[in-house]
Amino acid sequence: MQNLQTIFGLGAGVLAFSALAIYALAILRGTTKPSRSSWFIWTVVGVMLAVSYYASGARETIWVPLAYVIGPLIISLLSIRYGEPGFTWSDRLCLGGTVASVAVWGVLLWLEVPQAAVWVLIINLGMEALGLIPTWQHAYFFPEHEDLLAWMLTSISTVLNLFAIADWSALAVIAYPLYMLVAMNAVTLTLLFARRRITKRGSHVII
Repeated sequence: MQNLQTIFGLGAGVLAFSALAIYALAILRGTTKPSRSSWFIWTVVGVMLAVSYYASGARETIWVPLAYVIGPLIISLLSIRYGEPGFTWSDRLCLGGTVASVAVWGVLLWLEVPQAAVWVLIINLGMEALGLIPTWQHAYFFPEHEDLLAWMLTSISTVLNLFAIADWSALAVIAYPLYMLVAMNAVTLTLLFARRRITKRGSHVII
């Protein structure tokens, strides 16, 4: 069973990396314009989340978090040139919340609070959710600027990652996969709905 869970974890990680690679290529082709604030937030959070998630005992499911360290960093750099220009009020709010969360994260580690890894994981998930807001809005209002294939692969990877969980009794281990399942599928479903809405209006949307 342990080997099977490892295979599922690796498979989820490969799909996550593939989705991010497809997304990056779509940016270079000019068919995708990422939300800068989301990817900057996810880059910062990805590093802290991977560290805290590993410290909380996760092993078989660590590959997806690793994908969300390397991938967002690359896309963040690409978004400087190819992303949506400017920052909305919600972008600023999300970035401000992330800065505050980073400060709390640092204080918890400095004070060596009991079960700090678990609290840090919870804080990081909150930061992840903040980073999701600009991209969710982007997917709804500008679905033609998001790559559907990349998001669908991401959604599949979150499902596979559930099968890699070795200990369902450990909240710190299951929290991140469950969050990713809900969050990434929310964006994918929103994107599908928005593209269908535009298609019904007679517009042509590139997938």
